[in-house]
Amino acid sequence: MKINIQIRNYEKSDKDIWDMQYCKVDFSFIFRDIINYENSSEILLSCEIEKLKEKLDDLLNDRIAKEFELEFIEPDFMFHFSLIITFLLHWILMILKHLGVI
Repeated sequence: MKINIQIRNYEKSDKDIWDMQYCKVDFSFIFRDIINYENSSEILLSCEIEKLKEKLDDLLNDRIAKEFELEFIEPDFMFHFSLIITFLLHWILMILKHLGVI
């Protein structure tokens, strides 16, 4: 499955207006000829983008100790952070480093 997510109109979150700082999110999910879904809407807040960035950074730097789900105010997205994915990601990164790609 190919997943594309593009975030636009992001501004650093402001604690006084956090609930009004929506970002434009373009996303698509494509899997062969079975799934071809795309949409574009304001579904994530700036503070949610910051939380997602923090958790992805934790994942990439081996700071995830247990599985968890990251949910947002709008129900369109939920990310499941899995230890299996962490293992696979580290394995792929080691191969890319060995090959000199990164």
